[in-house]
Amino acid sequence: MVPDLLIRWKYDAMVELTNLIASWVAHHCQISPSYDLATVIPCHWRRRLTRGFDHIWLIANALAKTGLIEPPTKTLKHFKPLPFLHLQVASDRHIDPDHFRTVRSVKGKRILIIDDVITSGDTLRAAAAALTREGALEVSALTLATARELLLPASRTRI
Repeated sequence: MVPDLLIRWKYDAMVELTNLIASWVAHHCQISPSYDLATVIPCHWRRRLTRGFDHIWLIANALAKTGLIEPPTKTLKHFKPLPFLHLQVASDRHIDPDHFRTVRSVKGKRILIIDDVITSGDTLRAAAAALTREGALEVSALTLATARELLLPASRTRI
């Protein structure tokens, strides 16, 4: 049920599901307030143009309205072209560790990154690498779902 809901939301542009998904996540997830800044894995501009919306930015703001997280701050940007990872099996996915750049200072901050689905972890690792390269003290992640159950023990993990 959750995979179908996320697919309809993300690929069928059913943005009206955003608050429902955020409510479900807020009901089933607890986040420690031990972070200084919440941010998102940014949607690449080509995908945002094709879809007409940035699904992660929408869900992060909806999660903030539930009180689960603080309002997100745009912190990362794509520095290189983003491969179409959703078309590849997890073992073939790869994102260069230098893929992201920061657009604001993160020095000494504890960062919470929000993403929709974690499959291989490469996107989150590349984002965490950019943040730590710029001096982030700690980087944690909140994902809505995992593509493989054995990848992570819980929806929140340190990267």
